[in-house]
Amino acid sequence: MTLVEQIEAKAAQLANDCMGGTAKPDECLTSLFVQLEESASEHLTRLSILAPPPTPLHCKPGCSSCCKTGAVQLTPPEALFLLGIIETCGFRYAVTLAARSSARPGCPLLDHQGLCRFYAHRPLMCRAMNSLDVAECRKCEGGEGMDVPLWLPHFETYARVQSGMSASLIKKGKAMPFLSLRKVLALETSVPLLWEEWLKGANPFKAAVAG
Repeated sequence: MTLVEQIEAKAAQLANDCMGGTAKPDECLTSLFVQLEESASEHLTRLSILAPPPTPLHCKPGCSSCCKTGAVQLTPPEALFLLGIIETCGFRYAVTLAARSSARPGCPLLDHQGLCRFYAHRPLMCRAMNSLDVAECRKCEGGEGMDVPLWLPHFETYARVQSGMSASLIKKGKAMPFLSLRKVLALETSVPLLWEEWLKGANPFKAAVAG
């Protein structure tokens, strides 16, 4: 089993353990994503020693070109995790308005300095994005994707975490469509109601499906 296959398998096991436990769903999800991030970070540390990127990654605080595209997709657990934090912090209404505003390009979670207000709770594909050339990133702002030179092991690590988690939860009968981040943030449905429907096996995110 390769390193990336190992991280996918570990993500699947963590997701399986989470949904099979007795903790409250929201507490379980928080624990799941903390563990997934720890696993991904440990994995990337090993990879950077075995085969480091050709140049240092250009990503840094305030560098938000990838946040100004329509490319970010996430899964229902990621959406529930993020929306739960936003709602708990009292920002849900403001974020919904920003997400629905055509005058506000880019991710509604960005502040005026280009920093993500919920960086610690961002989706897996936000974590996956990286760049070896910031000038190429800037050329992609406002588009639908990022055609930039990546350190592929970094991107693939988070993609495998997402696929491993998804495969495990699909086996448990949970709806796991790919969602648009902006459409998720534009939803008005309360997080408890989203949780209730999703745990039943329904898809309460139909209005936010990517594509």
